[in-house]
Amino acid sequence: MMDILEHERGKYEQIWDLPAYSENSPGAKYVDMFMQITDAQPGDTVVDLGCGAGAGGRALAEHDLAVTYLDFVQVPDVPEPFI
Repeated sequence: MMDILEHERGKYEQIWDLPAYSENSPGAKYVDMFMQITDAQPGDTVVDLGCGAGAGGRALAEHDLAVTYLDFVQVPDVPEPFI
């Protein structure tokens, strides 16, 4: 199992070296829909799975949600807490 995780981590480390990869943050586009569907309230805790550069989580944090960021690779400037 660890070989698979290391393989995935290696792929993402390489792709994050490409500047164009960070130009698209699809999760950030759906924050309003997320808030409506989940009825999340200020102070609620969420985990941004596959957070990438953290744009989606930052958008959720603007709604006063407590965000934990999770991904294979920690990209520079991703807020804490990061897993």
